[in-house]
Amino acid sequence: MRLSFDILKVDLRLGFRQKWRWALLAAVYLAGFYEFHTFAGYYLSENRETLSLADALASIFKGAYPLVRNASAMTDFALPTIWLFMMAVLLVMALDYPVKSLEAWGSQYITRIGRRRWWNSKCLYILVLAAAEYGMLLLETLILCRAYGVRLSWISSAGFYESIFAETGGVFSEALLVRQNLLLLVVLPLAGLITMMMIQLFLSVWVPAIFAYLLSIAALIFTVYSDTPFLPGNYLMAIRSGWIDPEGIPASTGMLYCVCISAGIWIAGAFLIRHRDLMSSVKSKEEE
Repeated sequence: MRLSFDILKVDLRLGFRQKWRWALLAAVYLAGFYEFHTFAGYYLSENRETLSLADALASIFKGAYPLVRNASAMTDFALPTIWLFMMAVLLVMALDYPVKSLEAWGSQYITRIGRRRWWNSKCLYILVLAAAEYGMLLLETLILCRAYGVRLSWISSAGFYESIFAETGGVFSEALLVRQNLLLLVVLPLAGLITMMMIQLFLSVWVPAIFAYLLSIAALIFTVYSDTPFLPGNYLMAIRSGWIDPEGIPASTGMLYCVCISAGIWIAGAFLIRHRDLMSSVKSKEEE
């Protein structure tokens, strides 16, 4: 694995240099915070309290109540447009560099390091990229919360949660614990993001990158409909958690699914990559 870490340094340097994509992600995320700021204005006009960082993240990553369990879906269901757009940008950033490493300069690159080391390095790259993306969003939230007088605290408002998650029918008699909010708003979303990126990486080795990306977007759209634990997009929606929805997914179940799926893809890819002719992919790219 040592050589994989050495290769990772190169991957990070090449993969992180397209700064305009980071700027796009930051701009898209502003729309999510604006949505929180607007809803917070309505809530605070009737309630005298100060909202927190946890409240902001819960609103931004709220998602949508599963359509399959929404009895009044035809009348009041709203597609989480901003959430979908934000997830789409997060995923497209993960697809760009691994695919480019199979282009013109990829023949020498793959020949020197070997296919398995190439795969291990790309999996490590996904882990670092997901952490960097989510870390940037957390940093942006901290800055915006500071600017708008929102408490930099992981203690949420029970009343605010009850307002934004009204579809679940849950009653928040008291605020979630700090540990619960950290799992709900940081650990689980990051695990879900890593899992989606790993699936997309695996697909991009076997099918054209555009198809891998479209399949990821289709999975996100289907997540709006269903709350099955097999869809990692559910862990990027706070409203799907068992702490929010009495019929939601427990945090332990979510972590188990994410770890097992990601580890399974990593291990399967390490074995299957030996039977994949990556050089043909490089040649086809050169011919184009």
